Amino acid sequence: MPVGSGRPVGILSLALILLCSGCAGSANVAANPSPVAQASDVAHGFASLDVSDVAEWTPATTTTLANQGDVVVQGTLESWLPGESVSSAEGMFFWSTIVAKIRVDKVLTSRQGVVMPESEHFYVRTVVGTEDMKSLVDTLPRGMAVLAYLYDPQTRPMVPREDNDAASNAPQAVHTPGDAEVAANKLWMFTSPQGFAVQDGDQVRWPFIGAAAPGSVEEAGPSDRLDGLTDEQRAQAEVHRAQLAREGIDVDRMFDPENFPPK
Repeated sequence: MPVGSGRPVGILSLALILLCSGCAGSANVAANPSPVAQASDVAHGFASLDVSDVAEWTPATTTTLANQGDVVVQGTLESWLPGESVSSAEGMFFWSTIVAKIRVDKVLTSRQGVVMPESEHFYVRTVVGTEDMKSLVDTLPRGMAVLAYLYDPQTRPMVPREDNDAASNAPQAVHTPGDAEVAANKLWMFTSPQGFAVQDGDQVRWPFIGAAAPGSVEEAGPSDRLDGLTDEQRAQAEVHRAQLAREGIDVDRMFDPENFPPK
């Protein structure tokens, strides 16, 4: 599902293109997407989730990330669980999912009307390009503090509905269920590849974009100083925001639920 002109999307995947838009001020700390960001065991463990070289996405301020999603949470990454696998009737693999189980200590922001989980856990679904989800989740780091910008895909689909239907709801698609715990809980998605920050010692890392910066995940919340971006990416975001504004599009409101009426 490529990013077409005027058709932004936001699903994490090797196959599904991610997008979020915005600008940032000079007070932010520039992140480091260089090999230095691959120096720790945590960075090495998350390397398989880095989609920065294969997925197209547009940087955003943390304020925009919050506005484009439904909820921003801070907590602990307890575990990873294998999700569903999708293939053709002939057995051709399409994609699979893994799920981050986050124990939430604090809800930083939430959109009015958002239905929150009954438990303290958020289950966050991510599309991946491997059939062996079990091996993947066994290797991914866990146990660290995290901050996540999330949306509810049931009410705020960030891909056009016709594309989403064609990709995963086609008659020939075969869905193989994953972990029973995943099937029993409401699933969320990261608003952007930029919308997942983890603590690694005295560094904050953004696993999906291969970036790192000194500080705490507590400083990566909406309007805070850490955003995972380089100065060049912030300039790109500012240009993108201006382009959309000239077209009459408010980047902070482009994924509002009313833009996706129920079918």
